[in-house]
Amino acid sequence: DVLHRDMNNSVVLPSLQSTNCILSSCIADLNMDSVNEILLGTYSREVFVFSYSSRHSKWKLLDKRKFDSPVHSMCYLDLTGDGMKELVVLTQRGVYILQ
Repeated sequence: DVLHRDMNNSVVLPSLQSTNCILSSCIADLNMDSVNEILLGTYSREVFVFSYSSRHSKWKLLDKRKFDSPVHSMCYLDLTGDGMKELVVLTQRGVYILQ
C-alpha cells in the first residue's frame, strides 16, 4: 500500500524463470474477490498474474498466459458498457480483449 506506507514495506514477487524483461504492469481484481491482483507483461510474450494469499501472507503466481509477441501494455476497464471489466492486452502484433 504505497499511498499509506510509502516505499517502506516492499515485497519481492516470486521469481519468473522464463522472463527476461518486464514491459508492462496492471493492478486489477480479476477474480472478483475484492483483492487486487498484479499483472506483469513481458518481452518473452507472457502475462503473469500474481495473487496475494492472506493465509500464507505472501504473493503467489495465480496464472500465466502466452501471447504471439511481446506484451507492451495492459488495461482493465469496461469496454462494452455491460458493467463487467475486460482486460485489454496490447502486443507487438495486435490487441487482445479478455473477458
